[in-house]
Amino acid sequence: MDKSNIIFIAIAFAAFGAFLYKKFVKKDQDKSSQRKTPDSSIPSPASSKDDDYEPYMKK
Repeated sequence: MDKSNIIFIAIAFAAFGAFLYKKFVKKDQDKSSQRKTPDSSIPSPASSKDDDYEPYMKK
């Protein structure tokens, strides 16, 4: 193999690796953006009503 062929193959692998990296990063960002949206049907603990329940209160 000639030196120029090796350089060409190395550049081709680097370009293919960059393509795959961008593809999977975009895919992961799409998944993470879907997870960040809260589901309004599930009540959050911060929005629950206040009560006087103390689980370890001695009577």
